[in-house]
Amino acid sequence: MTLVFAGRHEAARKDRLSEMSTRILLAMFSAFIFLLVLLPSGSLWNVNIKAVFSVILFLLVLGHALNNGINKQIFNATLFLIAASTFLLLWLFIGLLKFEGSEFYGLTQMKDFVATISATWVGYYLYRSNVFKWQFFFLLVLWSHVTYIFVKLIFFCLIVTNVISLGAFVDAVRDIFHVTIVSLDLLAVFEGLSFIRLDLLNDSLSPFLLLFLLNVDLFKVKITPKVRYLIYLLLFLNLVISFKRSLIMAALIAIAYSVVVLMKSNARLTTVITLTVATLLLYSIYPVELNYLFTERFLSASQEASDITRSEQIGILINEFSENPLFGKGLGGYSKLQIRAVDLPYTYEVQWLAFLMQFGIIGLIIVFLIYSLTIAPILKSGLIVDFKVKSIILLAFVLWGLMSFTNPMMTASFCSVFYTLLLLSSLELATNRPFGGTKSEITVS
Repeated sequence: MTLVFAGRHEAARKDRLSEMSTRILLAMFSAFIFLLVLLPSGSLWNVNIKAVFSVILFLLVLGHALNNGINKQIFNATLFLIAASTFLLLWLFIGLLKFEGSEFYGLTQMKDFVATISATWVGYYLYRSNVFKWQFFFLLVLWSHVTYIFVKLIFFCLIVTNVISLGAFVDAVRDIFHVTIVSLDLLAVFEGLSFIRLDLLNDSLSPFLLLFLLNVDLFKVKITPKVRYLIYLLLFLNLVISFKRSLIMAALIAIAYSVVVLMKSNARLTTVITLTVATLLLYSIYPVELNYLFTERFLSASQEASDITRSEQIGILINEFSENPLFGKGLGGYSKLQIRAVDLPYTYEVQWLAFLMQFGIIGLIIVFLIYSLTIAPILKSGLIVDFKVKSIILLAFVLWGLMSFTNPMMTASFCSVFYTLLLLSSLELATNRPFGGTKSEITVS
């Protein structure tokens, strides 16, 4: 009897320790995702805080795996992680063989890839280990992005009211985070206030969260109308402030697809009327200002110069590719004729062509296959999956890939947030448990 009681007590103690370790792991993962979405880079002055969190998180994941074991899916994903690392090492070696210059950037680019893939793997592991449900991750990303927009709006208001200068803000971001924010101080158009453009990679999530949020009922996350409309407003303001053409177009596609294809007829009519009235009302109040902003963003000389720069990159990268068509120039490869960033010369706005130059035809096929793994679960699923949800995931996949033809959006630890959201959405749908069912619904009010 005493031995039985002692055994039960020991088992209960182990269960408590396991539960506590899982909670710590989930808290650390949540903080990690929050930092990925909020911070413009990993660096805070000279400390890479994202790298510190990554190391701690991986140690916690390792401890969790040793304590709970590894199932078949996680084992296969780990093999993929090893295979992907081997692939990157091979192209790092190619880069070393073909390196010409004073400094080699292959290790830096490899770090970008590894950070992106490994962070996505951690999210996959925790999901497969039932540490969190899909709805938890979606809300974590959503509220992290809302926090980012709120902070950005505060600085936007401080700049347009001349409390701080745009130049001082840009310098502060560069000094603290070691990144250059895309900024533009336009003419005073709104009642004496200047319109300020503030654009960071973090803004890339806005149109995709808008796509999911417009159809959030399909994903079994109950968000009350008031909260939803508030988030819509914040996402809209962020798209305006970022003033990036690709994000605006992606948002318009997300809205059009959601309204025309996915909404019920009664909701579609209400939404079309609301959007039409809001647009006409806004244009009737600010016709001159909105015409000016549209012209400045899409038809101005500065935009033409930006497009010319991209066209030059395309020609140069294609020429570089033609010299190394099969295997490319390797990791860290770049053209001396066109350097977009002095500290990271291997980065280009037309990133897929940059990959073609660096990886060649063979390597680019592998890169695209790795990207496609985020939606692989629904691609191999049968007709029983929900078409509407499946189309949302596929649309997000296509839009992100297309936007990466004009913006460097494929590699960075931040990008792993989008990849994880896409991958977990695919898994949730393909396992025939439509986003947790009614028992796992989460209500936000």
